Amino acid sequence: MLYDVGQIAKLAKVSRVTIYRKLKLNEVKPFIITKQGKSYVDEQGYHVITQLLNVTTSETDTLSHDETDQEISVDKQEILHETSSNNSVITELKSEIEFLQNLLDNHASKNEIEFLHEQLREKDRQLISKDKLMENMQILQLRQTPQDIKQLEDHFEDLDTKLQEVKENMIERKEQQNKGFFSKMFKK
Repeated sequence: MLYDVGQIAKLAKVSRVTIYRKLKLNEVKPFIITKQGKSYVDEQGYHVITQLLNVTTSETDTLSHDETDQEISVDKQEILHETSSNNSVITELKSEIEFLQNLLDNHASKNEIEFLHEQLREKDRQLISKDKLMENMQILQLRQTPQDIKQLEDHFEDLDTKLQEVKENMIERKEQQNKGFFSKMFKK
């Protein structure tokens, strides 16, 4: 037969909290069976728990007055401990609620944060646009560079030929001037 915590507590005439504490002991763990999230104890486990509690089973059904008082004081201590831990949990929850209320009260801060996030998104869009423009300019520059070099080469060749022509013209003029100068001198 399997016993749940409530049945064991009734039979042993102790609180459910006490039974839960006993279920955590290593002597009882091998006898625990869990079904659908609920813990049960088999016959042997029930006897181990009753021995740990120094309680006779329901067959004799007698408890000493001292043992009952002892269990009651243990239960009171457990309840006081649980109450104090509950109070601390309540205090922590209240502080968290106050913190969250302060966050809600700082609604202006939330709007500012949203505004700043929107500005950052816009700046990101602008940067992406500028990056695309820079990339396109680089591509155009790479495409135009060979053409520009060819144009420059052609231009320099034209300049060289023109310089050559000018140089030749200057030499011819000089020769004509020299001929004119010598011929003037020898005529006299």
